[in-house]
Formats: sequence, structure tokens, C-alpha cells
Amino acid sequence: MKAMHSIAIALISAAIVAGAGVQSSAQNLIVNGDMEGAWTTGGTYTVGSQIGETIDGCYATGWTPWNQWIIPEPGDLDHVPVDLKFTDEDEDCGNTPTQNHFQRFTCDLISPYQMVRGGFVQAVPTTPGQDYDFDAQVRINGGLVQSLIGYDLTGQATDPLAETIVWLPDYIPALATWEQYSMHFTAIANDNGNKTSVWIKYTIPWGGTGSMDLDNVAVTATTGDYLTITDGPYANRLSDTSYEIVWTTNVGADSTVQFGENKPDNDSKLNPQEPAYEASITESGVTQTHSVVLSGLKATQAYHYRVKSSRAGSKTTYSLDNILVTPDTANAVFQNGDFEITDPPSPPPSYGQTAVGWKKFSIPPGEAGVGGMEEGDGIVTYGANQFGYWNGFAKAQHGNNFIASVSSWGTKNGGFLQRVSVTPGADYTFSGYIGSHAFSAQWPVDPSDANVWVGIDPHGGIDPTNPGVVWNDPNERFGNNAAPVVYTPTSVTATAASNVITLFVRFEQRWAFQWNINIADNFTLQGPPGASVQVPNIGVAKEQPDGLLLDITNGMIVTLVANYPETGLFYMQDAEGNSGIRVETGGTVPAVGDKVLVKGVLGTNPNGERVIRDAIVTPNGTGATVVRTMANKSVGGAGYVDANLGLGTQGLLVRVFGQLQKFDIVNDFLIINDGSNVNPLEQDGTLGLKVVHTGYFPGSLDEYLAVTGVVASEQINGQNIRVIRGRDSLFPSDVVNLKL
Repeated sequence: MKAMHSIAIALISAAIVAGAGVQSSAQNLIVNGDMEGAWTTGGTYTVGSQIGETIDGCYATGWTPWNQWIIPEPGDLDHVPVDLKFTDEDEDCGNTPTQNHFQRFTCDLISPYQMVRGGFVQAVPTTPGQDYDFDAQVRINGGLVQSLIGYDLTGQATDPLAETIVWLPDYIPALATWEQYSMHFTAIANDNGNKTSVWIKYTIPWGGTGSMDLDNVAVTATTGDYLTITDGPYANRLSDTSYEIVWTTNVGADSTVQFGENKPDNDSKLNPQEPAYEASITESGVTQTHSVVLSGLKATQAYHYRVKSSRAGSKTTYSLDNILVTPDTANAVFQNGDFEITDPPSPPPSYGQTAVGWKKFSIPPGEAGVGGMEEGDGIVTYGANQFGYWNGFAKAQHGNNFIASVSSWGTKNGGFLQRVSVTPGADYTFSGYIGSHAFSAQWPVDPSDANVWVGIDPHGGIDPTNPGVVWNDPNERFGNNAAPVVYTPTSVTATAASNVITLFVRFEQRWAFQWNINIADNFTLQGPPGASVQVPNIGVAKEQPDGLLLDITNGMIVTLVANYPETGLFYMQDAEGNSGIRVETGGTVPAVGDKVLVKGVLGTNPNGERVIRDAIVTPNGTGATVVRTMANKSVGGAGYVDANLGLGTQGLLVRVFGQLQKFDIVNDFLIINDGSNVNPLEQDGTLGLKVVHTGYFPGSLDEYLAVTGVVASEQINGQNIRVIRGRDSLFPSDVVNLKL
């Protein structure tokens, strides 16, 4: 029996529909939702198809276990039931003193012809017409587990197959971390005492194993506005070391991204609602369309991240943990489209060699093993033009080599990508040959059960699940199940949105059949090559459109180098102090006072700052740093609130003066005013110039300060305010109290 959705699609969708929130202070209607109450051992089932059968293990008291086997027909090997096992994390029924207990659902290892399905149900009293939040924390261990949470407005708690149960639309992904899930409902009057039942379902539909952990289940009356993530998050590449994290919410809220190189430490015994990510960036302002930029990331590094949004009077909403992988340097030109160049070189014949110029990816991104592309598998097939379970089953379309993904009684979803330097704004066509085959002796096989797609990311990102990727036709199925596998020509065309595009060959295997095989070969790329534009200085660079690869031919002076978490970020200006700009690099960062040559991609960040990204920085000696003194009103120029339409000073190192109007030591910012009364858009109406990253601790508001820093920008409610960015505590003389 086929599952409803593939694991890969569940990963993409769950973050969209299952963004969850911190449980509110309202009364939790669930009994023993935190699993900290009494535990029950044994007993018999009262719900499901195994009524009267003995319950294996122990479970949190207050919940009703259910087990729903599909009873096999005589000779039906597809459905052989296996007992569901209930336990806690220590497998001792809650007797070990720990900080926290949670419920575990598991089963013994089962064969390809066996299945298990069961879980919990609990009915709670609800008020008709009242809105409620249903929250649960779930951890899935094992790629073949297919689990859901759901509710039933009729309040029935006897039929786990009832059509009145509203389930999450996609399976909870096997992220092996605690994640928050939420559903929202309005209670109705019913014949079951005006109750609403909540259902927890744990399923392994065919051979395999894996467990599901459950904790902190709550049904609470909704307070304030119901806040949830309606789309995203997605990581959009701005450069190889800078990404914009975007998402939307149903109502306006603030924007935070938590991220780090390591999987978050969010064991339920600690605090699953606030896992320990290594860094966090918050953008103030209330919006439904959220954008936070992560800059200074390491090249070829995987980052875990999640987003959260808060709104006064409402629950905070969270996404799932996501993985962002930064790319390495793009190829100057497209190469090895026929996969004949291998590492190690051919011969000898082998399966699993690396195709030079190409990278392997898995779905979920960054993950290998069950459900993804395994190491040493599906990279390049070389040699006698054949592999599979009979002779001559698959062959190269051209030459000796081709790429492939093969699984037996499993699924491997992923593929291969190549990043290529291109000309922004030009059209590119990616063409090649693809084929697939799925085989099962037990189940009917559809030609769409194993597929190959080709795609282009116009922005040069490496996440095939990003909605910005252009595919040949995501609704067209290319599997034909012919034996030998037959190649079909295909192509896709897209317009480059940056100086790099990414070419994808994506394999999909929907079900764990006896055989799944995807192949592809002989690709070409048509379009103009990428090129750089030489400019003499920053002023001329700023006149160019975003997306160009710029080569600044004269040395610029470094004026500011940022500290963590914005590593790889610095500002530079020309020797005369006429124009400056922000620079982001994944390489070695120069020091203040260094003279450098810079080559990189020109862009504009969400705060309205022009920036050179993916910068290659070449030392060119040292130079004197010019500091321009100016009034608050002259800072910034066109594009800012209360703009002075004169000289644009963004990116320049300047000295400004003003009396201290406000300071925030926690968030490290000051507001000073020299009488210009520029508007920083503070909610309390404070006027003045905002100063950040100084490390300065004022004594009182009567101080009159001289401040040296770089002209930067912040965006608040869609408007850019001028900001002086200090050089942290590395330059204590940059802030001087003139009254001392």
C-alpha cells in the first residue's frame, strides 16, 4: 500500500503549515500533556481494531492508546501487522527521576511486508464557537516513520480512521530534533458532550523501523491574534556567503532568525521551545513579509536555522529547523556535461565516482542516508554501460559514463548540481537526457513513481527546494518504466538574476519499491559567458546596476571591520574620502588602514545599502584614512527618511556630533542630536541620529558626544533610516564625551 506523500515533500510542506508557537498562559485542557504525571503499564486496547489485545509497554496516564492494524486478506503479503510498543525515553515507564519525561512510540524491526499504525487519543471539553490552539512537540527518529497530529471536532475518540479527523496535511519529517507543531480550530457543539478529540498517529507503512517522541501537548483557548507562518522560510542566495531568509505570517509580527553551524541542542529535558542556536538576528518592525540577512557565512558550510515571529498578546510562532548549505566557488564555464571526467580518473570501472565539476545533493538538504543520496552511491556509473538487476539494463546516452541513483526497498531523493558564472540578465538553456524505472512484484507501479527533472536557480543558490528554482515542468512525469531504461530529451530556460546560476539534475523516488532507478546524461548549457566590469573607484561602481561582477582597479582604504556574528564584513572608501561601500567576503578579511583591490558582485541589501558580495580581496599596501566631519542632516543622502538630497555619504567614515537623547546598553545603540532633528523612527518619538556598535556606555543623557563611524542604514516599516555604525570597542577613541 502506497503512502499518501513522499518524505521529501513532507519536509518542504511541514514547515509551511506546521509553524508552531509557544504555549500560552491559558489553561491547558489536555490531561498529562507534558507526560510528567502518572504512567500506566499494560492493560488492553479499547480503541482501534485490536480491542481486547494487550498493550505492549507503558504510556502516560490520561491518554488512550490505540492500535489499528490493516487485517490482511488470505495470501496478502502487503499487510502483515506488527505490535506497537509504548515506552518513555528511559524505557522504564517514568520511574527514573529526570528533569522531563516524554512518550515514545516504537516497534520491533519489521520486514518489507509488515506495517504498524497506532498512537494516542484524548477528548477534551471545549466551548462551541471558541478558537483553540493545539500544540505538540514531536521528534521523529528514522526516515520511514510517517506520523501526524490531528483533531476531530465531533469529539469522537473511538475511530482512528474517521473521515472527521483533520490531520496535518503532510507527514512530520524525520529531523531527529524536537520540533513545534500547531493546529488551530474553532470548537462546535456535538453529541459527545461538546468535546474535541486530539489524535496522535505513528505509522511505518512498510518494512523498516524508527521511533516517534511526543511531549508538551496542549489545547488552549486562543488569546490575542492567532499568529502562524503561512509560507517559508526560504534561504535566498544574495552571495556565496550571504543569504536572505524570507517567510510570511498571517498577521504582522517581528522577524528573528536563529542559526548556527551545529544542530541545535534542544533536548526536551532542557527547553525544546528555545533550542540553543549559536547566533540570532532580529529585525524590528511589524510586517507580514519577513526578511533577515545572514552575512559573513563560511563557504561550503552547513548552517541550521529556524525563524520565529512575535506579536504583542499572541503566541510566538516558530518554523522547523532548516538546513542552509553555502556553496563553494562557481565554475567559470559549464563543464563535464557528459560526465566523462571522473575523480578518480577512469579506468577502473566503478559505481560511485565523482563527476568533476558537479556536486551531489540530497533532499532534505545536507542530509544523507535513508531518504537521501548515500555517500558513494548515485554519483557516476562508469564502465560497461550497464548496471541493475539484469544485464544491459541502463546505458550511457553518450560515451561511457552517466549519473544515476539506485535503491532497493528504499528511496534516495537528491541529485547533482553545478554552479556556473554567467552574465546577469542573459537567458540560459540547460538541456540533456533523462530516464527512470520503478519495479515492484507486489504493488502496481505508475510511470510517475520514479522521476528526473532539470532546473536552474537564477540566483545561484544550491537548495533545490527553493521556490525560485525554474524547472522544465514540475508537473510532468518522465518515468516510463521501460527495460532497458529509455532516455528522453528535456530542457529548461531561465534568465540569470545574478552572476552565478545553478544547474540541477533532480532525482525523485516516491515509494520504497523493489527497484528505483534514475539516470541522466549528456547535458549542455547555452548562453553568454560571465564577465566582469572594470571600474576605477567606488563612485563609479555605485552607478552600476545590481548583479554585475565588478573589478575595482584602484586601491581602496579599509575603514571598518565587523566583529562576530558578521564575520567577513568590512567597509572601504577611496583615498580622498569621497565614496565608500560595504564589502562581504568569504576569504581573509583585511585590517583597518589596509589598501585593497576588490572584485565582487554588486548588490543592494534589504536595509538599502549598496554592497559588494563574494568579494575577492587583494592586499595593495596601506593608506591614510580620511574622516569627514558633517552635520547629522548631511549623513546618508537620497533614499533615507528626512533625506538631504546632496552628496550621498553612505559607506563613508565620518565624524558627527550631538547631545545624547537615548541609549540602550543591551542592544548597543545611542541616539544623538545636533539640532537637525533627523527622524530615526523610534516608537517613543525620539529625534536624532542613531549610532550602533560602539561599545560605549554613557553615564547620563546630558553628555555631548563626538562619534566616528561609517554611514550605514536600517530599514523600519519599509523606510530607510540613517545610521552611524561604530567600530565596536576596538576603537574606543571613536566616541568622545566633550563635556568631560
